[in-house]
Amino acid sequence: MPRRLLFFLAVISISFCTKKTGTEPEPQPQKRLTVVFPNQGNFLYWDSAYAVTWYKEGDITSVDVSFRVNDDSPWVSIGTGLTGLSCQWTIPKVRTSKAKIKITDSGDSTVFDTNEGYFIIDKVIENELVLIVCDSFFLMGSDTSEPGHCPDEDPVHSVCLSSFYVSKREVRNAEYRQFCDFNAYQYPPDPGFPGMSSYFDSFPDYPVVMVSWFDAARFCNWLSLAEGYEAQYDTLTWQCRFTGGYRLPTEAEWEYLARGGLESQYYPWGNQQPTDQCNWSGDPFHEYTAPVVSYDVNGFGLYNTAGNVWEWCNDFYADDYYSSSPFSDPRGPQSGSFRVIRGGSWFDSVENVRCAKRGPSDPSFSDAFIKANTLGFRIVLGL
Repeated sequence: MPRRLLFFLAVISISFCTKKTGTEPEPQPQKRLTVVFPNQGNFLYWDSAYAVTWYKEGDITSVDVSFRVNDDSPWVSIGTGLTGLSCQWTIPKVRTSKAKIKITDSGDSTVFDTNEGYFIIDKVIENELVLIVCDSFFLMGSDTSEPGHCPDEDPVHSVCLSSFYVSKREVRNAEYRQFCDFNAYQYPPDPGFPGMSSYFDSFPDYPVVMVSWFDAARFCNWLSLAEGYEAQYDTLTWQCRFTGGYRLPTEAEWEYLARGGLESQYYPWGNQQPTDQCNWSGDPFHEYTAPVVSYDVNGFGLYNTAGNVWEWCNDFYADDYYSSSPFSDPRGPQSGSFRVIRGGSWFDSVENVRCAKRGPSDPSFSDAFIKANTLGFRIVLGL
């Protein structure tokens, strides 16, 4: 056999043995980085900690993580030389809907990935909280000399309250939408205001209505957890823990904040019957609800503590509760069929927008003798 042919056969044999025994090295996978979280449309809250996560392929030892708030903003470092697949990031106090994350190979800056689309950084809601301090006590209720007085408003009694924070205004449609979107919770039904079609979508700065007491309590739980507080409502018993998170005001807190520091006056501005001081049935400016920042504030700087929408309180309702109400921080009866509502609404007469006026409403609207399109809420933050 010719020597050249023998050499060719030997080369083929060696090549075949190498492939068969697997001694030929596998090709290195291409280096690749993929951002997993945050991703398009995610809503991240100020001062909250999140895990930025990514996936890597190929020979990538460590990565650098950065973010920017807008397309024309510089990249700001979150961490460098990270060897794992995640890192903790506490969200800075910026407001943007154009934020992006970038993960870069620490050893090769040409290998990087940014998340698809944009994510949102924002405060959960702009609460504009006001600290309410009851220095000694106040007189709660009304007597028979007050026009519009009802028997469940007496006896007038002294109440002392612990300090608390309260939102300056009622909860808006825009804020309640954030709660619904985050929790895949059903939007409230349309209130049917003529000339205000698609109320929930089209009037973001107006008070949310058509929300049950349970809806309002769930909103408070969501906001508490989003801002690092304990959820205040046990969703099995619906008892309030009163341990410092967001909740609905007690009836006593509501009356104190509504009065705005005025002692034994009928309305937040004094004893004069309303004309254009609030949104009631005789208001010349609004046929239905008004924006949550409307009319003059009361003595505590709060909007719409008379009229606009009835506001849910934490307490169960009992018409004789005042006869046994404790002096310090009363929280209402232990049980009941109805919850307290306060403040009157766009639909109501002068008697119902008084500071002392109280009423019952079914917390689930199953026995709704108060119109759901007159009902909203504001929130307090306990200390």
